[in-house]
Amino acid sequence: MSKLTGNVIMMETRVVDGQSVLVPVVYTNTYYQQIAGVNQTFVASGNSKTVDFKLNRVLSRSQNDVFGAQVRLSRRFGQSFIEDTEIPQQRRNNTFIEFGLTDRHYFGNAQFDGTLAYRQGIGAFGAQDDSLAAGGGPTYRYKMAVLDANLSVPFAIARQPFRYVTTFHGQYTGNTLYYIDDLTIGSRYTVRGFDGETMLAASRGFYWRNELQAPIGQSGQAVYAGIDYGRVWGPQPVALVGTQLAGAVIGVKGAVATRLGAYGYDLFAGMPIYKPSGFPTARVTVGFQVTAQF
Repeated sequence: MSKLTGNVIMMETRVVDGQSVLVPVVYTNTYYQQIAGVNQTFVASGNSKTVDFKLNRVLSRSQNDVFGAQVRLSRRFGQSFIEDTEIPQQRRNNTFIEFGLTDRHYFGNAQFDGTLAYRQGIGAFGAQDDSLAAGGGPTYRYKMAVLDANLSVPFAIARQPFRYVTTFHGQYTGNTLYYIDDLTIGSRYTVRGFDGETMLAASRGFYWRNELQAPIGQSGQAVYAGIDYGRVWGPQPVALVGTQLAGAVIGVKGAVATRLGAYGYDLFAGMPIYKPSGFPTARVTVGFQVTAQF
């Protein structure tokens, strides 16, 4: 079983006329995930509380482009468990800082959003010592590059409107990471088509999601089909059963506005296209997700 739960408290102020904006975020979460190894599947679980501060600034603006920079400072606290046994060395009281460049560009009706960031763990603000790194173990003082990109392209065939949406997320580091910082694939938020009960996780990796949407009239609803692919590699505590996943999904999603707020939904069914031999998952996964904004 793979579970991820969380509570989020957020206060956000948008960037206006290129002025700097400080965005504090406090959130807590717990996770419970199975990781597929060569000889066995083990359960990684834990809890954490994170306090984020993010500073954004628009550096340049034109009719078709908005280019900016951001700085993020994050403090994280928590515990980690393997097979319900706490790992004392992975008790977290850590700090990392991130510097990034952002870009939003319009190509006619198409829109691109991208962020390229450098993230580094630091020992400031009371962060704990990096006790295992000296012996070649995992580190909280990692140096990491992170890339996020999203492209949305509307078009029409025989007067029927469509929208193609592609999303890429990747991270790369030369360090060995604790599980909490690894990239995991095999869930509805990464590579769809899998039941999310078991994941692949490693310090380096990416996933690429592709989706074709067909709006249903002017209702705010759309049917869609997607194909996703992901790969992870690099140091990890156990040898993985494989490194790649690919999956397909179909569904219908939309949003409904009421006096009490806006509600979004996503009803979907997915199946694996490729998985390593020995990677357990359902042949077909059906799910339903509801979000609310007040």
